[in-house]
Amino acid sequence: MKVKMYMAISLNGYIAKENNEVDWMQEAQWESYDREVAASGHILLGRRTYEMLEDEELNVDCQYYVLTSNEAPTQKDNVTFLPLDVVRIRETLEQNNAEEVLVIGGAKTNSFLLNAGFIDEVMIDIEPLILSRGINLIESLKEDIKLELISTGVVAEGLLQLKYKVIN
Repeated sequence: MKVKMYMAISLNGYIAKENNEVDWMQEAQWESYDREVAASGHILLGRRTYEMLEDEELNVDCQYYVLTSNEAPTQKDNVTFLPLDVVRIRETLEQNNAEEVLVIGGAKTNSFLLNAGFIDEVMIDIEPLILSRGINLIESLKEDIKLELISTGVVAEGLLQLKYKVIN
């Protein structure tokens, strides 16, 4: 199983404005995101990120795994709520034959999974914008994490994509 964190950021590393708005992201970034979601089929995200998604934003052909420290609400057909327990997360993904898993945030989820050594690759789309304030890509790390560049690309005018392998 390969676990890939995929996020869009401003040039100064924010994934959203302080109010969680992402209206500054280009349409090309959303198209890239949709392709990655569809290709993976298994999406891992935090509860706050999940609550920001509208029902029509959920790909009906994908399985979503929502990490939460709270009591899980009523389950939906393609949404499973999981505790912040890496063993349980891995078991659930393996039971669902997840070959590729896409982590889509937010900062707390990114930090939890990176700290646990759960992420194999990091893919970042860098928007040509510097935000005055916002939510960081990663909340906090226990230690530095080394990355090895896999590839670079241009998604659209000014929108860069970087892919890294996590070196554990």
